[in-house]
Amino acid sequence: MTVCVEAPRVELAMAGEIVSVALAQKNCATTNFTFTPACNEVNGRIVGIGLAQLGFFGLTLASGQTELFRRDLRGFSLGTCPR
Repeated sequence: MTVCVEAPRVELAMAGEIVSVALAQKNCATTNFTFTPACNEVNGRIVGIGLAQLGFFGLTLASGQTELFRRDLRGFSLGTCPR
């Protein structure tokens, strides 16, 4: 199971809605459970994203995103987990 929250997000729109740029941070937590061998692992990930969009009258003409940073956090494990 994976749960992600995108916060904080800062967006700047210029010339109305024609051009917008944003910085966002995705925070995710993942849990993986197996029965054989009995193992429960919890890991986290923080990803920073830069976004840009070009639009006109509510239509998106072009958009793009790039990953600015990524940090994988090794959490904890319970049981007999292979590493």
